Amino acid sequence: MAKKSETFGSRLASIRESRGLSQAELARRADLHPSFISQLEANKRKGNSHETLRKLTVALKVDLATLLGA
Repeated sequence: MAKKSETFGSRLASIRESRGLSQAELARRADLHPSFISQLEANKRKGNSHETLRKLTVALKVDLATLLGA
């Protein structure tokens, strides 16, 4: 279960790190730019478009609820 204070960016970074992936590798697998992953993890950008969330869940092999902390 996600902590209430946990942000999308910190959850994304935590899941990515638990999979042993660098930001660059996640970006490659998700077909996103590495700077976009960095910005998401720093909470400087939102990643809530349906397509972005789909790409991240597939690349990280997690369900949407896990990624969103639901």
